[in-house]
Amino acid sequence: MSTPLLVYNCSVFMTKKLANFNTKWCELLSVEFLNFTPDHWLQFSPPSCTTHLLFAIIYLFIVVPGILGNCIILWLFIRVRCLRTPKNLLSMNIVLSDLLMNCKIPVFIYNSLNCAPVTGIRGCELYGFVGGLSGTATITSITVVTLERYWTISRIKRNHVLTFRMSVFLIVVIWIYALAFALPPLLGLINHYVPEGFLTTCSFDYLSEDIHSKIFVFVFFMGSYVAPLCLIIFSYSSIYMKAMRSTKRFYSQVTEDQRAVETIRKRMAKKKFKLGKTTLLLISLWSFAWTPYAIVALLGIFNKKALLTPFMSMIPAVFAKCASIIDPFVYGNSHPTFRREIKHLFTGTLQESPRNVTFNLTSSMSTRRSRIQTKRKSFIQDAAL
Repeated sequence: MSTPLLVYNCSVFMTKKLANFNTKWCELLSVEFLNFTPDHWLQFSPPSCTTHLLFAIIYLFIVVPGILGNCIILWLFIRVRCLRTPKNLLSMNIVLSDLLMNCKIPVFIYNSLNCAPVTGIRGCELYGFVGGLSGTATITSITVVTLERYWTISRIKRNHVLTFRMSVFLIVVIWIYALAFALPPLLGLINHYVPEGFLTTCSFDYLSEDIHSKIFVFVFFMGSYVAPLCLIIFSYSSIYMKAMRSTKRFYSQVTEDQRAVETIRKRMAKKKFKLGKTTLLLISLWSFAWTPYAIVALLGIFNKKALLTPFMSMIPAVFAKCASIIDPFVYGNSHPTFRREIKHLFTGTLQESPRNVTFNLTSSMSTRRSRIQTKRKSFIQDAAL
């Protein structure tokens, strides 16, 4: 699109198609790509190269620690044998989906450095597909890990034991679920992956006027945001309440050795505070990452397009990508062995494994107090879950 004649022909054609079309786009994009782009974004002026460069730098600071952090967690899982458990296998699926999400960021950086979507229509569709697949897989994986924790602690089924076969089955279901939402727009069955914002990124078409596309986006919103959020809040709230009930039951049973009980009381108060803080952190992190995307999608399908500017549509992607950096460390940090191995990796010091650490404050007590110790250990193990 370098010759003035082509720019002029583009301007005439697009102005007939869209009354408020900004003709500056003809200097950057082909008519084919402009027809592929939702009309809403073409009424705005193209962002300056300085703005593109700013976003490229932001994403560079995201992709480097994102790929490095996820690779470290994945490497520790493969290297340390005691970490290769069915529960951690589910957590590693979060790492894999976040890693996949980070792998598409160089495409955006490349487009931004060229101040235009130079990867073209096919590059846009592939970018949108990878984003839809990895984002949905991450959301679903976090939900499944949360439900598994709730299931284990609540002990709905007393003989419930998560096996490797069950973990693999759940992971397969997660990716099938993600494909069910990500694949139809790629194949053109319903909805499409189209440019958004500065046109250097692509997502599903939440601006489409087609009723089938609107229904698809709304179902996507319910299945990938509302339902997971409700399940996560329910699960972590139930876990916290379970810990509170266990505390009350323990205090009502233990009547001897008041000094030891008081010490345990203080430690358990500290543990309850930590559990509550962790619960709030995980729910807040999830909401922080995906609520902006949900709001943008809802504004689109309910025809509140006047509120959607290119800059506003670019912000949700930044939040979601930032979560891909934090996720592996939050869920890895919840496992004491992961914490120990990460500290050993960066400091060279290796602490004693905390797996068998309990509040064994009265190990030297007489035999007549063994019943109290048994109840205490049982409670601590239950609360530590």
